[in-house]
Amino acid sequence: MRHFVKRYAAMILTAVLMLLAVPMLHASAAAQVKLYDEGNQLSAAEFTEVENRLRQAADHTGMNIAVVLGKQSRSDLTIESVCKTTYTELFGAKTDGLCYYMDLKGYNAYDYIATSGMGQFYYTNSRLDNRIEEIYSALDPYL
Repeated sequence: MRHFVKRYAAMILTAVLMLLAVPMLHASAAAQVKLYDEGNQLSAAEFTEVENRLRQAADHTGMNIAVVLGKQSRSDLTIESVCKTTYTELFGAKTDGLCYYMDLKGYNAYDYIATSGMGQFYYTNSRLDNRIEEIYSALDPYL
């Protein structure tokens, strides 16, 4: 149970970091949010809370956000493919945003963030501004 609570706290922190890490973009089209909970790890109330926080981040940034709480055993390459495909199927190829795959299978975890459009410029892993690493580092105390 303690491990689950840490994971839940990490998901909330991720949503908040997404909100704070990116400046407000133009809001020409309403950003969309999608949360997939493969293993039904979250209660209905927790699911709604995480979804609402993701909605706040999407509204603030003007970018689409998808989060996959993956429970199936997948290879690293498959996780990357699932993440990229999920984003494209949900929001289209020429849109702004990200898809975050959080691997919750419990062993050899491999999280992945796929970006699209303007998302690639804000959620970067460049030497000078590594927001991807900041997100992962901020999650470490909770895992």
